Amino acid sequence: MMIDFVPDETLYPFESRWFDSSAGRVHYVDEGFGPPILFCHGSPTWSFLYRHIVAGLRDRYRCIAVDHLGFGLSERPESFDYRIAEHSTVLGELIDHLQLDGFVVMGHDWGGPIGLSAAAERAGRVRGIVLGNTVFWPIEPLANRAFSAIMSSGPMQRRILGQNLLVERFLLGELGGTLTEAEADHYRQVQPTERSRRGLAVMPREIRAARPLLDRLARDVPALLGHKPALAVWGMRDIVFSSGNVYPADTCGICRSRRRRAAPCWALRPGVRAGRDRLGHRPSVSMRGRTEGWWKGVHQWRSAQGCTGTGMVDRLAITPRGSSKSHPAGFEFRAVGEACFQAYSS
Repeated sequence: MMIDFVPDETLYPFESRWFDSSAGRVHYVDEGFGPPILFCHGSPTWSFLYRHIVAGLRDRYRCIAVDHLGFGLSERPESFDYRIAEHSTVLGELIDHLQLDGFVVMGHDWGGPIGLSAAAERAGRVRGIVLGNTVFWPIEPLANRAFSAIMSSGPMQRRILGQNLLVERFLLGELGGTLTEAEADHYRQVQPTERSRRGLAVMPREIRAARPLLDRLARDVPALLGHKPALAVWGMRDIVFSSGNVYPADTCGICRSRRRRAAPCWALRPGVRAGRDRLGHRPSVSMRGRTEGWWKGVHQWRSAQGCTGTGMVDRLAITPRGSSKSHPAGFEFRAVGEACFQAYSS
């Protein structure tokens, strides 16, 4: 099944491109020239999520934003099971098809493990990593697992499929008036029918079912990608990836975590909680001096723990108040887009 929605060129001013993967036809955009950046969305979004960053960076970077199968304009294959591991396999095929080398991978939400899994298998070709409100280790908190179980139940699956619940309630419902109606429609109209939403319905179950992949990434990412320059762009009041779970005070990205080896290096608790961040969709507001002081503390703590090399996170992007209109994953801030990739300009 293909989606016949045509994006508004004033909102999504990109040429659609297509790749026939082993599992189905994948839609992506490939804009600009220069060092390649591969953008991986999560659920229930699509490459539309990154439109401002792509438009802002394509004059000096090659910006590739993909729609995973079952999302955006990509095909909904009947035989595809829409699991995170399978999405990663398809993404890897696209990376090889485009012959990407020296690329930066950016992942938000499920785009984190999808992108990192494909990147870890091609570590020698990865230039850097950008992560936003995501994980690459098993999701343990009871609240997350309860959400997974509830949303995988028969009644909630029917609401996801029949009422587009994940888009209408958990995406658009959380954003209030921050999107125009036309922007909101670009999320609705790529998931128009029950049949088209099969990929959406699988995602909540993957919080528990993707554990084997996440266990592997918890080992592979530090081992294979831990020396790469990296950046975290984070909504600090994310109710899904809460600061208490993602920023444990006694963890280090390369060396250890509270319960297992390997966790991200955005390890210390932030000194400022401000702004209005929901579902990781709005990067926090913080005073510049406090932010710089926090990261100085992170690096001092890492040194005391015996961390060497560049580590998993070298910079944190914090959006100043009122910098630009917000968007479902916080990555439509033009200022954040610029901050994300200046580290990779040399």
